[in-house]
Amino acid sequence: MFAIAHLIFMLLKIAILAVAYATIVLIVLYILSKTTKLKLAEKWMQSKFLTWWLTGLIFSIVLFFYAFSYWGNHGLGDSSCIPVGYGQTIYCGDGVYTYFYENPDGSSYQRHINNFSISDEYLCAEQDKNKYVVFNLETSQTTELQNKEEYEKFAIKNNLPATTDFKEFYFHYNNYWNGWRFYLLP
Repeated sequence: MFAIAHLIFMLLKIAILAVAYATIVLIVLYILSKTTKLKLAEKWMQSKFLTWWLTGLIFSIVLFFYAFSYWGNHGLGDSSCIPVGYGQTIYCGDGVYTYFYENPDGSSYQRHINNFSISDEYLCAEQDKNKYVVFNLETSQTTELQNKEEYEKFAIKNNLPATTDFKEFYFHYNNYWNGWRFYLLP
């Protein structure tokens, strides 16, 4: 149910963004047609509504496909996700459990994590029962560490973030999706 409501909201946001972007394009074309002798701009300004409508349609289609692409997908409903590079994504289901797949195609088991940090091509995370994992996003190689002290030694040796730098999923989600992405993308 939440996914349907979120999809409807996303479609409305795409429509609003497409109208805004098409209006900006129309204003730019209008200015170009008045300040230059560009024949194409003058031709498009002869049918302003059609130009605006077609531009809005193109923006709608592009934004819709972007919303479901790797870099634009932030989840639907109560499922959220963050693209972290190298085809990897970190997911959060129901706002309760955070996980990722060791194989980017999703053919492996979910590896559940708690707080985490991303440093270059490494995902460093705390798992249940005071265990830690360092996952190389580029090579999909996993290093499991049995306690906090072992992780801290490994982190210092490999220039990785300390456990005090680990944050929960929604901290990372807000850092990635808020700001200009929230206002300018679906």
